[in-house]
Amino acid sequence: MMKRRDFLGHSAVATLAAGASTGIAANALAKSQPKLTSSELAKLDALGLAETIRTGQVSALEVLDDTIARIETLDPKINSVVIKTFDIARQQASKSKPQGVFAGVPYVYKNLAPYKDVPFTGGSRAFVNRIPKTANDLQKSIDGSGAVLMGMSNSPEFGLVATTEPVLYGATHNPWDLTRSPGGSSGGSAAAVAAGLVPIATASDGGGSIRVPACQCGLVGLKYSRYREYSSLKTGFLSSKGCLSHSVRDTAAFLAVTERPDFKGGKVGYVTAASKQRLRIAYHTEDANGLQPHAEVKQAIESTAKLLAGLGHHVEEKKFELNGEELMYHFLSLWSSSPAAKKVEAEALLGRAIDSRDFEPMSFYLIEMYKNRPEGSIQKAVAYFKTLAESAAKFYQQYDVYLSPVLNQVAVKLGEHGPKIDPKNLIESSVAYVSHTPTANATGLPSLSLPLHWSDAGLPIGSLFTAGYGQEAKLLALAYELEAAQPWQGKWAPNSVVNL
Repeated sequence: MMKRRDFLGHSAVATLAAGASTGIAANALAKSQPKLTSSELAKLDALGLAETIRTGQVSALEVLDDTIARIETLDPKINSVVIKTFDIARQQASKSKPQGVFAGVPYVYKNLAPYKDVPFTGGSRAFVNRIPKTANDLQKSIDGSGAVLMGMSNSPEFGLVATTEPVLYGATHNPWDLTRSPGGSSGGSAAAVAAGLVPIATASDGGGSIRVPACQCGLVGLKYSRYREYSSLKTGFLSSKGCLSHSVRDTAAFLAVTERPDFKGGKVGYVTAASKQRLRIAYHTEDANGLQPHAEVKQAIESTAKLLAGLGHHVEEKKFELNGEELMYHFLSLWSSSPAAKKVEAEALLGRAIDSRDFEPMSFYLIEMYKNRPEGSIQKAVAYFKTLAESAAKFYQQYDVYLSPVLNQVAVKLGEHGPKIDPKNLIESSVAYVSHTPTANATGLPSLSLPLHWSDAGLPIGSLFTAGYGQEAKLLALAYELEAAQPWQGKWAPNSVVNL
């Protein structure tokens, strides 16, 4: 794990964390400044909030009380925080150390990863009584940053679909339009951040599950390179852990907190600013199946390409070619293995065969798909993805970054991809909807959604940037530049704390 002194060596974070150790008179500073309102606190990103705590303008316990009030007031409309951990939060806030990167900052933790002594359901009725008894490395790294756990965020069962409407907890609503999905599978985390309940939340991405909700909720969402972060098990070939936030710097800081120091591609550290390097950027709006996105999405990506060219980058229309049907066949071979493994785990926990009381129809459908795949399908899928990664490596020798849509349309209405839809039809519609993001999971490349555009109806439209293996720093530097050129911080969802 990265030692605190290593992380604080990065200048920007060191500056934020220096208040307790460089003689700043926190009490005097606090007396000279007015107290911030709940709305003003909600507008701060995670690092900005950490700074107000560090300088004594507000205490961690005051922030905690304000956050609890936000969740209790607004979340009944959103349904993003499905397991509340306010007692744990009060303990953490009480002993929060000023030098922590996110000291005193409230966050929510996606309920597809375990957290010690908190129910770990994975969005499934089969696991309502599962409570982990040990802390994993991801939890330890976040705890070490001083962040304060407010609860577990909603997710679809086992993260299998691109919406957040599990039978166990019910639907999470998109703060930009309560009739629409926040995306999945990190939809609860995205909705909590977009609503201003917390400034940052953990997320995970096995086929787009960070970038899709970032796109639909107007947030920054970065999927790391394969095996970059803590708690990224070798069996988790497709998925990586990360966060959802309002600002590039929060996402950059979270990466620095949670990345493994032994990652073979080298450490990123804390990326603090844009780069002067001009990049070779390819872009295309068509997906691997030859489909063009909705007109507003297409226009948004073309506008992003023009913005990049105006900033001096070399931009050209060029598609990364692959067989979409072949990609999805192998992708589903791996995807279906997850609920199959969960079935074995659930039956051992429950002591009986599982049935419709325990799993949703999509899980059963994928279990059957896994059973019916030819012998050796997993090995063939991994081999195909390695070949695809080699092809991608050649592409990224020619280009630094690839720009594409995140999704083929704006956020769908709740129910369109929900658990009541026939699983076969749901897979077909999901493949058409989420057709751009899985390529980065298959190849293991870093990929980033930025909220650069909004539809005529006021719904966020993300732009997707993908780079070569281990090149997160390049993506973050570009993100800082775009954040400055076309800021989104002033945009807040109608159903957010800022607009209460």
